[in-house]
Amino acid sequence: MDARAYRPEDLICDRYLRDQSAGEVASRNERAILRQIWRRPGLQRSDLVNGIGLTQQSIHRIVDQLESRHLIALGPPVPGTGRGKPSPTIRLNPGWGLSAGISLETDSAGVTVMDVSGRYRTRRIDLDDVGRLAGLRRMDQALEEVLAEFNATRDDLFGIGFGITGFRVGGTRFNPPVPLEDWALIDLGPLLYEFFGVPVWVENGANCSALAEATLGLGRRVADFAYLSFNYGFGGAVISDGALLRGFRGNAGEFSAILDIEDNERRPALGILLREMRAQGVEIKSIAELRQTFDPSWPGVDAWVDAALPCFNRVVNALSAIVDPEVIVLGGQIPRALAKTFVAGAEFWSEPRFGVERQVPRIEISELDDEPSSIGSSTLPIASCLL
Repeated sequence: MDARAYRPEDLICDRYLRDQSAGEVASRNERAILRQIWRRPGLQRSDLVNGIGLTQQSIHRIVDQLESRHLIALGPPVPGTGRGKPSPTIRLNPGWGLSAGISLETDSAGVTVMDVSGRYRTRRIDLDDVGRLAGLRRMDQALEEVLAEFNATRDDLFGIGFGITGFRVGGTRFNPPVPLEDWALIDLGPLLYEFFGVPVWVENGANCSALAEATLGLGRRVADFAYLSFNYGFGGAVISDGALLRGFRGNAGEFSAILDIEDNERRPALGILLREMRAQGVEIKSIAELRQTFDPSWPGVDAWVDAALPCFNRVVNALSAIVDPEVIVLGGQIPRALAKTFVAGAEFWSEPRFGVERQVPRIEISELDDEPSSIGSSTLPIASCLL
């Protein structure tokens, strides 16, 4: 397959398309309706008129078409709402199809399967420095196991989202940290499509985590936030008006680039913490184990936090000044107890003028404790095709 021409949308199985000539799963107006249902499952059909710009007659026609394709399911009306014939409630139909998400970290991978109503199941697997092919086989086995929990098979998948730590070089090529050298600078889209036999959307892992937060976490209440992703490295993403801000090259959120080379070893990257703790005699094998077993009293933790806080605050203040989000979310693979330390140590460099201080973002810890990157990865095909 020509990597330059790779578009996962072009590879979707025909049975999911509106019609083969259209080459799309949902039209623009259908997506506008599906987007509202995704964000507010169980809303009434009459509520769809608000904010779409379509007549009630057009909305009824589109809803009927979506129901006939089994993309949505109509339910009983909410009792006691309004006069006249009550309007049915609407939900996305979980039986229409499944989406999978795979997140590749430096020493492990997360695997999620999600139905189009947003219900999901996840699993994490160790990679143990295995090569790319062996890693793919482990991911494939985990995917089959999670599909079995849905009583589903590979044929029920209409797409896979794949999140990888590192910055985008172009197309589906990424430049990940050194432990993932086997995955570096190759066109992952065609490779993964050939391996899994399903269209694959490839995205930066921190962007995927932020999408999960936007969909299932704090983003249900907050439309504008910055997401700091603490992993082997340190990066993040920006959600603006509910949507991911990718930037011209797809690398918006590479917050470590704010820091100079000298500060590179003092940034709040969990890979550096892992190295410092090993030097102190604490044997932690992986970032995943660090998250699961973290103890704030471990030797090396306090020294790492003290060194990392100035860089953290530089990034936080840059985000406050440039992006002006409502909230800065601390997420990724950071243990909650460690995240609380950064919340307590955050400082904003703003002095009052005429007795009035500049408003600054709140800093909060991610509401998702379970595999945010793979969960967010699983929303990529859904968002690309339906929302």
